[in-house]
Amino acid sequence: MGNREPTILLVSNNSGVCAAMRRELESLAWGVRVAAVGSVAAAYRILEESAPGAILLESDSLAGESDGPRGMAPSLEAVVAPLAIHAPVVVLGAAEKRVELAGLIEAGAADFVERKANFFAEARAVIERRLRIARQGGGREVELFEYWTTILGKCCGTN
Repeated sequence: MGNREPTILLVSNNSGVCAAMRRELESLAWGVRVAAVGSVAAAYRILEESAPGAILLESDSLAGESDGPRGMAPSLEAVVAPLAIHAPVVVLGAAEKRVELAGLIEAGAADFVERKANFFAEARAVIERRLRIARQGGGREVELFEYWTTILGKCCGTN
């Protein structure tokens, strides 16, 4: 990462959330750049060019996303897991969504911030912690290896 400002990729189709999160993130002690996109598809286009320091995903923005022949929205885990290959993902959402990410949270590939009164400040604190770990060379590769080993073990019966 060097001396470059880390980039936070914000995925939300809510302009109010984008503006508020941008203000929160820009108030971090060190400079960060915030790239905001309105969809997961747009996020993937950004990720093709460079990996951000963290990805902040508003789960409500997935309501318009559809996958598969019936136009059903993909599960939250199915969206977050591929994003987590590029950077830690912090998901903003309703409390009941947390359970969908239990495996990713346990593996250290994702964090969850419940949408409540102070969720912008809480999300900023989680992002700040993730950036601090990255600056200290915190073992992102080990986290991802352990996560994928666990997933493959569950699906292939080796765990």
